[in-house]
Amino acid sequence: MSPEFIRFLRAECLEELPFIVDDFLGIKASGGGRFSGVHYGRDAYISIITALSEPQNGELPILLECAKTSQRLAIAYQGKKCNPFTEEDKGKIAHEIHTGDSPQQRLAEMIEIGWPGYRLENGRLGMVYYGAGDATPLFNISVAVVHRALASRDQLAAQIYLEEMWPHVKAAFHHDTKIADLDNDGLIESDPQNKNALLNHTWKDSNDAYRDEKGRIPKPPYKYLTNNSYYLWALREGVELAKEMGETAFAAELNGSYARGKKEFHNRFFAPDLGTYAPMIDGKGNRVEFIADDPVIALWAKVIDPEYAKLVIDRLKQPDMNTERGLRTRSSLSSQFRVNGARAYHNGTVWLHQTLIAAKAVENYGDIEFAESLDNKAFALERRLKRKELVAVERERGHLLQYREKGVPVACSPQAWAVFATLGRTAKAA
Repeated sequence: MSPEFIRFLRAECLEELPFIVDDFLGIKASGGGRFSGVHYGRDAYISIITALSEPQNGELPILLECAKTSQRLAIAYQGKKCNPFTEEDKGKIAHEIHTGDSPQQRLAEMIEIGWPGYRLENGRLGMVYYGAGDATPLFNISVAVVHRALASRDQLAAQIYLEEMWPHVKAAFHHDTKIADLDNDGLIESDPQNKNALLNHTWKDSNDAYRDEKGRIPKPPYKYLTNNSYYLWALREGVELAKEMGETAFAAELNGSYARGKKEFHNRFFAPDLGTYAPMIDGKGNRVEFIADDPVIALWAKVIDPEYAKLVIDRLKQPDMNTERGLRTRSSLSSQFRVNGARAYHNGTVWLHQTLIAAKAVENYGDIEFAESLDNKAFALERRLKRKELVAVERERGHLLQYREKGVPVACSPQAWAVFATLGRTAKAA
């Protein structure tokens, strides 16, 4: 893409920020579509990390302010007790926060089938739901990212900010190391308690996203490759934050957890027959093996050693994963590819933000050519569709099919993490 077009894309994203930034919610999931007016913790923290990890974006006050607002919302709702209905636990970060401004019809449908919603004083519906195993480590990573962005400009402001966040960061680490590690093996699990809400507590939150190659839904609890990548990343960031706060013993504890978890991560998730990492370990301790884009997050988190990273990147480059529009969520060679049809949510679709994250991820390991190729595919998709939620790409003809539910187009647009990821990947054009 030409430098002029990249700057144009960046300008478009900046113009879209007012639609996805809110004085109360911080970063909203989207400016329009089925999730407008909703705060998704995972989406917000990924947005913060993708944009503010690039120093140029720290010059934009709106990004720092909406990041801090999102984090303050998180600590206001940080878990205080065990509640299986809402999936709350002590120290856990909420994922979904629905206010009276959330789409009411959809929220009513969710509550009717057993989601933990409630009626507000004004008669409208709301909900706070904790069913995400990655929101908690992502919150901690986002604090480290914002702290660095502040420290590069104003050390005192960074110190004041970290002092505000630190008790909540420690509570989040306590949750992940003491509560979420169900079997004390150094990795975190998700064991869904509200069977009427989400089965998968990761970004691929559709209930069929991790069917095995025989079409079976694995039994929980689940160890996700993505969630554990974020967990290890958070531990590494936590070591530096603890040192900054003068808590050397806690820094050493986190460092020990990181070393133990990283070793276990590779031993448990690497699948020699696939030549890459499996996306999940099921409740019986078995790898659920199929080719998907989940290892992108491990590359982004830099928790894969270089010799194995090369295997992962080479596998991502193959045409069953790497389409002309971006990376698929699941290989087109999989028996479960688009098991629900051409617009299946996580079984072969292309997500703009994930392709942009993949560009950063492979860049971490020095594959600049592949990173540029992924960027260009994502930017070309934005040229056609702007920053929509996801698209299906037909296997052979490359046609684009936009996401629908019950035949109705419902894709979020603009979607927050697509906007913020684009700001991250275009930062050098600033």
